[in-house]
Amino acid sequence: MLSMLAFIWVMICWAGVGITMAFRFTKKRTETVQTRNTQSLIGFLLEALGFACVFIHRDLFTVIVFTSWMTILFPIFASWLATWSVLLIYRAIRELGKQWAVSARIIEGHKLVTTGPYAIVRNPIYSGLFGMLIAIGLVMAHWQLLLLGIVLYWVGTTIRIKAEEKLLFASFDSQFADYVAKVPALIPQRLFAR
Repeated sequence: MLSMLAFIWVMICWAGVGITMAFRFTKKRTETVQTRNTQSLIGFLLEALGFACVFIHRDLFTVIVFTSWMTILFPIFASWLATWSVLLIYRAIRELGKQWAVSARIIEGHKLVTTGPYAIVRNPIYSGLFGMLIAIGLVMAHWQLLLLGIVLYWVGTTIRIKAEEKLLFASFDSQFADYVAKVPALIPQRLFAR
């Protein structure tokens, strides 16, 4: 029963991520793109393959279980992680505003965002999606597929981060270098900004 509730909650959170991103896509875009790095699209495809791995499930409403305590811990952890992840993604997209896009780009008037979730991690959307990948994997994937999904997602995200950071270094130079020195790229070292 707990596994089924966790599965349903994680899927609701996944729908929340989809709605948040879809809403941003449907807003009319009027900004002028100054620079774009299409290499990030290769990373996006690898991330999508990582998610495809965890959506290939064995049986609905099951978790990766080997001992009885895991049948309680994994669904609770997956539910917490999905909730935290969707909130992180929502706040990050909101903080970026019109600067948010799927591919790496710099728009006219682009500003370096270091507030909100960007104060604890440089790539909170990718961090949140990584959390969703793990949460989904815990409630419905074979552990081997979850591991493959994690590897594919990590490689894809690394490609995307490098493409985006190349643009940000070119645009913000020392300001971005200072930010990189203070804030981790993907895994937050603390959960809340000071």
